[in-house]
Amino acid sequence: MADSLPFSRTERKDYTDEDGVRFRIVVTYGFDVAFAREHGQLPNFCATADIKRQARNERWMEHGGGRCDEEIALHFPGVAPLQPFNLCDSDGVPMHYTANARYWREMVDGKCKAEKWDRPNEALMHTVCYGAVLGDEGDECGDHDFGCGAPGSVALASFDRYLAARLPMIQEAMFTACDKAGIGVPVAADFARKGA
Repeated sequence: MADSLPFSRTERKDYTDEDGVRFRIVVTYGFDVAFAREHGQLPNFCATADIKRQARNERWMEHGGGRCDEEIALHFPGVAPLQPFNLCDSDGVPMHYTANARYWREMVDGKCKAEKWDRPNEALMHTVCYGAVLGDEGDECGDHDFGCGAPGSVALASFDRYLAARLPMIQEAMFTACDKAGIGVPVAADFARKGA
């Protein structure tokens, strides 16, 4: 797959909102192979946007950007199936998968206090790529047991088994979504340091 498909794509769309204000959104999605090569790591998948608003003087001004899931899904529906894999590496593993999932599960269960984050369910959903795997249902996972009983009864061994069982499903879903979107998944030779 990596031999014939690009590792990332950029698309642009200009649109006018209901108030007549013109916007330009540029979405870039895929794997940053150059960054991975420079830092000696696996490439991570990302889908980010740069949004500009046209001012009265016709100049384009910064309006927003980053992981703009709703805006990307609205203006680039073909990219929406890729969004759950934000920060998964080229092996299909979410960043700090087990450690982050445990942390957010403990937040959901009230085992530790959220300092600056009031939506631990949402963070847990992103960590386990909720919505990407067949069988994930609904937009919220607050009542989802994640393999270890209802919220408030976390058993880490059971949760770890759930995470281990889920990982191959996340990987397969990511590879399938990338293939459908025409994004190649880099292999080690694609991002190995030059001269190494």
